[in-house]
Amino acid sequence: MNTISQNASRELDDRAHQHMKSHSVDYRTALYAVAKADRGLSRRYSHGIATMSKAYADTLTAAQRAMVELVADPEKTRRLAGDLIDTLARRKLINVGGGSPANPADAYRRAVSDINKEFPTLSRTAQDGFIADTDFELLGMLIPSVAGEVEKGNYSDSTRCQCGQNKALCRGRKYARQHHVPEDDDVAFARCIRNAQMYGDELDKIYCYYR
Repeated sequence: MNTISQNASRELDDRAHQHMKSHSVDYRTALYAVAKADRGLSRRYSHGIATMSKAYADTLTAAQRAMVELVADPEKTRRLAGDLIDTLARRKLINVGGGSPANPADAYRRAVSDINKEFPTLSRTAQDGFIADTDFELLGMLIPSVAGEVEKGNYSDSTRCQCGQNKALCRGRKYARQHHVPEDDDVAFARCIRNAQMYGDELDKIYCYYR
């Protein structure tokens, strides 16, 4: 990674932390917001995710890291989308069969048009490089290495709290604090973790004080 990319990565990381504090959101949401708001910084950043604070990088799944990279690098995203449309169009021509078309160029253009109609979001991405940070289905199409993870739904924050810690543990801590249970009381605290499972959604609404 060159110096420009390293500096951009640090700046994006710092601004994401500022956004977290000022908007009371998790790091992933803050990172997407900053990357989308400053495309110039995003382009310089490109693959700078490698220099992020390890504690926060570890909270992102492989699919989430891939999404951040595509949001931050519209040119790469546009190129991947264009390549995918080309691949799908050529595959469509092969599947149609029937020998070589009389006019291969026209047949290819029709195939591309059909793909654009079938996948309008992909078509738009091929034009301007924009990908919605929630469109993991498109991400799986653009980056096959994370497609399996996306199919399993492993891009959610289901196991981690907004502070980056294990969500079950953090919920248990919140529950324990509400009920004045000390964490060094192993038996009582373990009971709090179990009880917190019944109030998970409500506990998640509490601002996390373990950041």
